[in-house]
Amino acid sequence: MRAIVMAGGEGTRLRPLTCGVPKPMVSLLGKPMIEYTVEHLLRHGIRDMAFTLMYKPSVITDYFDGYQNADITYFVENEPLGTAGSVKNAAGFVDGRVLIISGDALTDIDIGEAITHHERSGAKATIVLKKMGRPLEYGVVISDDGGNIERFVEKPGWEDVFSDTVNTGIYILEPDVLDLIPDGQRFDFAQDLFPLMMDKGLSIHGYVAQGYWCDVGNIESYVRAHEDLLRGNVKADIKGKCVSGIYVGDATISNSALIQSPSFIGDGAVIGDGAKIGSFTAVGQGVRIGAHASIKRSVVLSGASIGRNAKLSGCIIGENAHLGERCSVYENAVVGDRCQLPGDNSVSPRVRLWPDKWLSTGANASGNIVWGYGEHAGFLGKTGFAGDIGVDLTPLRLGRIFGAAAEHMSGGRVVLCGDASAWGDAAVKQAAGIFTMSGVDVYTLRGAMRPVCAHIANVMDAGLCIGIKALRQQKLYVDMFEPELFMLSKKTRKKIEAKYFAQGEALADVSCGRETQVNAADELYINATSQKINRAVIKKRGITVLVRGGRHIDTLAARTLTACDVNVKPMIGISDDEIAQTLRDGERGFDALGMERAGFTSTDERIGGVRQSGGVVL
Repeated sequence: MRAIVMAGGEGTRLRPLTCGVPKPMVSLLGKPMIEYTVEHLLRHGIRDMAFTLMYKPSVITDYFDGYQNADITYFVENEPLGTAGSVKNAAGFVDGRVLIISGDALTDIDIGEAITHHERSGAKATIVLKKMGRPLEYGVVISDDGGNIERFVEKPGWEDVFSDTVNTGIYILEPDVLDLIPDGQRFDFAQDLFPLMMDKGLSIHGYVAQGYWCDVGNIESYVRAHEDLLRGNVKADIKGKCVSGIYVGDATISNSALIQSPSFIGDGAVIGDGAKIGSFTAVGQGVRIGAHASIKRSVVLSGASIGRNAKLSGCIIGENAHLGERCSVYENAVVGDRCQLPGDNSVSPRVRLWPDKWLSTGANASGNIVWGYGEHAGFLGKTGFAGDIGVDLTPLRLGRIFGAAAEHMSGGRVVLCGDASAWGDAAVKQAAGIFTMSGVDVYTLRGAMRPVCAHIANVMDAGLCIGIKALRQQKLYVDMFEPELFMLSKKTRKKIEAKYFAQGEALADVSCGRETQVNAADELYINATSQKINRAVIKKRGITVLVRGGRHIDTLAARTLTACDVNVKPMIGISDDEIAQTLRDGERGFDALGMERAGFTSTDERIGGVRQSGGVVL
C-alpha cells in the first residue's frame, strides 16, 4: 500500500514557531514532526509515500533530499486546495487502495489493524477514530453500532457533542473515491467529500483505534507532545542514548550540572556549571546553557544560548535565540527564532516574541511583539507596519495601535485613507472611531494615493496620515507618515510605541472629534499643484512626458502633468524602440532644468515616479 502524507499546513496557531518553516517541520526532540510520521509508516511496511506541499515546500524537500529509508514523491499546490483537494492533486501517485495521514500529528496508532478492519468492512472509505476526553477541538464523528458513519460535526460546541470519538485525519480510501473530488478546486474530506459519499449511499466506516494520537495544532499541544514523548506515552524513536529516562546525544555536560529525568539533551549541547535542567525539558542541538541557569519543563530549540543565572519555566525558546544573564521567561511564553535578550529581561506568561526581535537591556515584555526589528518597542517602521489579518493584526491589536496613535495625536487632526477593499474599509472605520473618541478630528478619503493624502493633510493642518490597504493572502499594510516627511520621524515612532506598550493611560477631558468625508481628493491635489507651476516655462521648452502603465499613480501623474500644460503621451502598446525614437526626435521628455524653473522641484516626489534625465518614463 502507498501513503499520502498531507504536509501543506502553515500552522498559524503555532506561530511564531512556524514563521520560517511549515508546520510539519517544527522540531520535536531534535527532528521535524513529519519525520515521526515517516518512521511510523516505515514501521508498518509502507515505503512509497507522497507528500502534499504548499507552504514553504522547499524546507521539506531540502530536508528529505537523499533520505534513504523511504521513496518520497512531492506534489506542490500553487494555491490551497483543502485536505481532499490536495490528495486529488497527488492522484497520479495512487495505484490502488491508499492511506491518507497528516504530517503534523504525532501518533503510534496501529495502521496495520486499521487496514485489516477496512478490508473486512468492505467500505469505500474508513476513518480512523480516537476517543478523546475533550472533543471540542476536533471534528466529532457519530457512527452506528456496526461502525457505519452517520454524522460529522466539525469542532462542535458542548451543545453539539453527542460522541467522544474524534476524526484523526487518518483515512483509508478505495481508489475510485478520488473520482468524486473535483480537479483544481478547494475540497475537504469532512466538509465536502464524506457528506457527498453519504448522499450517494457509499459506505464510510469508522475504526476506533487504540494507541496514542495528538494533533499538534497550538503551543499547548506542542509542549504536551514533548512531554508525552519523554513519558513514553507514544511509541517513537528518540535521538540519543537513554540513561535512566534522560536522552543524551553527543553533548558536553558539567559535572556540577543537575539533569532530571525525563529530559532530552541534543548533540553538541553544552551545559554549564551548576545549571539545572528540570524534568520534561528538551534542549536542542548545539544549545549552550550558562552556569547556574535553571530550566523547567521548557523547550529550547537548536542553536539557542541561555545566559548565566537565567530562569526558564514552561516556555519555548526558538532556534538561535540569545538570552543573556539573569533573563526570565515564564509559562507558555514563546521567544521566536533569533530573538536577542541581552540581559536582565523578563518575558511574561503567554507572551510571544516573533522572530528577530530585540529587547534593550533590562526591558520587560508584557505583551506580544510582532512587527519590526530593533528594540522592545520597535514594531513601527518609518512607513508603518504590515501583518497577517487575524493573526498578527487582530482587531484587538489594531485597536491598541490606533489607540496609541490617537493618544499621541490627542486634540490634533488625522487623514485616513482606505484602498476601497473590504478589509481596508473595515480597518479605516475602526481607526476613525478610535481617533474621534480620543478627541481627534478625522478626514477620511477613499482610494487616494500618498501624495494626495499629504496634500489634504497640509490643507487641513493634519499632523498624521494613515493609509490602509489589503495585500494578497490576507495581509494588511498600514502606511503611517507625517505629511511633510513622507515617513514617521524617529521621535514620533517612539512616542506612539511608548503609548502602545503603556497599555492605555486615561485621557483627561476628552471631547469627541469629528469625522469628515473628503470627496474629489485627486482633483483638489491636481488643481493645487497646477496653480504652483510656471506654465510659460513648460510651453517654451516643449516638455513631453511618456507615461507607461495603467496604475492609479500613472493616471494621477498624467492628469497632474496635463493640468500643468505638459505634453503627456500614453505608451500603451508602444515598443521600447518607438519610445527611444520619440526621445531622439526632439520630444526630450522630462527636462530637469525646465521642470525646476517651472516649479516642479518641490512636487516631483509627490507625483511619484519622475526621474531627472533627458527623457522620462512614468
